[in-house]
Amino acid sequence: MACSKELRVPKEWNKYHEDIVNESVDPELFSEDELFSWLEELDLSHNKSEVAKYVHGVRPYHLMRHQVVLIPNNALCRQLFKLWTKTVIALFMSDDVLERLNEDEMHQICNAIQLLDDQIREEFPRFPTIAEMKQSLLLQKVDEKFIPHIIYFLDFANNVAKSIIDQGNFSKEDVNDYWRRLVVMIMLYYQGVEVEDKHIVCSYSEDVLTRLLTAAAMVWLQVQELVVGYVIKNTEHVSLLNQLYFLAVVYAMVVNDVYSYTREMNLDVGICNMVQTIAGSKEASAESDAVIKCVEILNAVVKTMYQKIEKAKQKNPANRDLWKLLDNIGMATVGWYYCQHYSPRYDDSLWRLSIVDVENDELEEWRKCNDEEQLQEVLPLLINCSPKAKKISDAIIS
Repeated sequence: MACSKELRVPKEWNKYHEDIVNESVDPELFSEDELFSWLEELDLSHNKSEVAKYVHGVRPYHLMRHQVVLIPNNALCRQLFKLWTKTVIALFMSDDVLERLNEDEMHQICNAIQLLDDQIREEFPRFPTIAEMKQSLLLQKVDEKFIPHIIYFLDFANNVAKSIIDQGNFSKEDVNDYWRRLVVMIMLYYQGVEVEDKHIVCSYSEDVLTRLLTAAAMVWLQVQELVVGYVIKNTEHVSLLNQLYFLAVVYAMVVNDVYSYTREMNLDVGICNMVQTIAGSKEASAESDAVIKCVEILNAVVKTMYQKIEKAKQKNPANRDLWKLLDNIGMATVGWYYCQHYSPRYDDSLWRLSIVDVENDELEEWRKCNDEEQLQEVLPLLINCSPKAKKISDAIIS
């Protein structure tokens, strides 16, 4: 029988991650000086030691390497890798501030980012500078202390779109479609934080979809399309990607919750944590039982993802770009475990999980499963089973 703390994953999804753990940082792909200059321009931080502390704890280069296990040797992919990597630190720094805000303050931020995005969208493919975004928000009477937490994410999305236009082989229509999906995912993150700031511990099925948004991992998973060089336009395929992203994000979020539980419980803020949510339900009698339940959910999520990816491959036998994209999403999902397990930020975690490779014989059994056989906790994440999950997917597609 498998150990209750074992995460079971397809062997192919795990084959690069151990080597990445101790990989030296490529200075061409991540520069702490460049990161600090950007954060200063945003007014998100003017404290080098503070930034260095986040870099040490989060390991942004390795976080992204566990997302992009094979970096194509072209200028666009390397530039995009840099953009996503430095934004990791901006997200962690900002998120630590946002989780302390009240509902009214988050509502102001959500309104401001919507207004700013409306302006930017009208000017595509021209994108505003950081200074222009600051000025626009000041004219809207947005509290100055909130402005850095609004513009960093939009500046990131704008720079991604500009890089694709300048260095990619995509039409402006394709860039616009991709950029809009990226921005919608960012907007959903802020909306999720606004809901989470009510500090209400809900049932698992209610909590998991809010946490799906606040984890922000969908934004990082979307890099996979550009790595493959295949921007998805087919609505059915976008829906499939959204489904896989939902599952992958919950994998990232639940692993994070297990590892971060000790740190979060020591903070004087209201935190939504899946260990806490499950421990407070009838599904578990104690925190340790809740962790075992979390592992059960994680293994069910991976099994579901594998089944959906294999079915999509069978349905699209000639579309090798799609196959590669789906495999990359699988590998990126497993990568979230390594990001948390080796993060100094969570050295004091009460619980440590381990990875076990699943071989072909067992994977053949996985392929036979269907949605009707899923663990109850997976069902709220499935677009064809959950109206709320479908609503989120439709918002991204639209």
